[in-house]
Parts: sequence; C-alpha cells; structure tokens
Amino acid sequence: MAGVRWAAAALALALVGAAPVEETTDDGTIDWTHGTVRALGVGTPRILSPTGALTDGDPYEIAKGDAQARLRRLLARVRLDAAARLGQVETLTPALDAAVRAYRADAARTFSDGTVHLPARVDLAWIPAAVAGAPPPRLPAEAGAPTGLVVQVEGGASPALRVRLTGPDGASVFAGLPTDPIGAEGVAWVRDATDAPEGLVGDRPARITARAAGRGVLAVAGGDVAPLFLGRIRGGLVVVIR
Repeated sequence: MAGVRWAAAALALALVGAAPVEETTDDGTIDWTHGTVRALGVGTPRILSPTGALTDGDPYEIAKGDAQARLRRLLARVRLDAAARLGQVETLTPALDAAVRAYRADAARTFSDGTVHLPARVDLAWIPAAVAGAPPPRLPAEAGAPTGLVVQVEGGASPALRVRLTGPDGASVFAGLPTDPIGAEGVAWVRDATDAPEGLVGDRPARITARAAGRGVLAVAGGDVAPLFLGRIRGGLVVVIR
C-alpha cells in the first residue's frame, strides 16, 4: 500500500512539474523560476461609524498601498549579483519605483468584515536591461554554436540575476545581463530543466555541471567548457538546483 501511495505522489509531481525556486519573506515571495515577485495587499477598515458605514479610508485603496509597499520591499531584496541587491543601487531607484507603480493585480477578495485582500505581482524581466543600460549589437551566432546554456548545480546555490562562472586556470565569465557574453537573454533558476521558460536556451543548449563557490559564483565542474569561456553561447541561462 505504501508503494502505491508513493507512486501516486510521484505521478502527481510529474504532472504538475517541480516546485519553483522561491525566496519567501514576511512581505511575499520572490519566484526565481517564473521571474516575479508576489505579495498580498491587505486593507482592513479600522473605524466603523454608528450606521455601519466604513470610514478612515477605503479598504481597497489601503490594500493597494499595502501591496505596493510589500512589492517594493521584495524588489529591493532581489539579488543582482555577488555584490549587491536591487535596493542598494541608487541609480535604479527610479526604475524600481516605476515597476511598483505598474504592478499587476488579480481580482480583489472582500470579506464580511470589510477587509480586502489584493494579490499583486511585478515581473523581474526589466531589471537586467536597467542594470546594463543599452546593450551593444550582438553578432550573429556561429553555425552549430550552442543556443543557450544549462548549468546543473551540484548541491544548492543562492539565486541571483547575474552569476559568474569560473573554470580552470582562473578563467571566468559573467552571465545574465544583456551585455554579458553568456546568458544575455536572462537567467531562470529551476529545480528541473523542463520547467525553464520556453525558448530561453533554444533547442541546442550547452550543458555543464557546477558547484556553488560563493555568493553569485558557480565553479564549473564538468562538461564542454570551451564555448563557455570563449563567449560563444547565445540565448539564455538555466540554472538547475536541488
């Protein structure tokens, strides 16, 4: 019977895909697999008039403000690279504020006591371009060159929007920004390569293994590293962690 239950659980996991790589705080969730931050804004009426009418602010507007404040704090926590989080880069503050103002929300839910719950989210896709500025023109990919890169990490690693891949003899390459020679289309952190965004690494990605070697650094442990350190990999980067 236990074997039947295990098989059913395994089948269910296969059907829904692996769990996303997420970082959860009191404000909400940073989803590194789908590239979003998600928060739940809450608006609770603080004062009821004798007639039962809501006063001291519209709970929906309060929920909107709460959602935006939480999203801003979540975005500020997003790690850019080994050195900084988004909120630590002052030049990106205007772009961060604009992203919060442009948040997307699902339908609000109103409870019997007047409390409003507003699920809200902001995508992370704008951040690499904001960090890099105007990227240089990219040369056409060479015939037969890899269309992206998949890195299988041995053990765990801390997600970031940009990583440094290191190899033998001091070789290293940055990946994740539009100006980087690797992963210019962005980075997705997943628990299974099949959960990566469609098209991010194309149909002919290079595949390597690596291990965490510090915050934002992955040391290459095996695979075809020649295209990697020659900067001959176009497309995006998928990092697979346990």
